[in-house]
Parts: sequence; structure tokens; C-alpha cells
Amino acid sequence: MRLNQRQIEIFNAIMVHKSVTAAAAVLRTSQPTVSRELRELEKQIGFGVWGEFGYEDFQTLAKRP
Repeated sequence: MRLNQRQIEIFNAIMVHKSVTAAAAVLRTSQPTVSRELRELEKQIGFGVWGEFGYEDFQTLAKRP
């Protein structure tokens, strides 16, 4: 699994702004583009980070040792 810089930027923007739409605005791109990149990231890592768990659940999973 190798994430590219853009996927990391998109993931970070979604986590910071808690919204795909807000992340797209901050990144100056369209919401469908951010959604597509997020789906590709999820496919690469093997699980959903936004739609499947939701923001709060993902934050809990990310803090596990």
C-alpha cells in the first residue's frame, strides 16, 4: 500500500474540516474529485475511513494501539 501526496492531503482536509464538501472547497477542487480520491484511498487501505465508520468512529479506531 502506497498512498500518494494528494490522497494524504485529501484525507487530512477531510479529517480537519469533517466534511468532504468543505475539504473540496479548501483544496480548491470539486466534491466529486475528493470523493473519488477518497474511494481510491479506501480501496488501497482496505476499509472505509469516512462513509463506513463516520468521522467519530474513525477517530476512535485511529487512536487504538
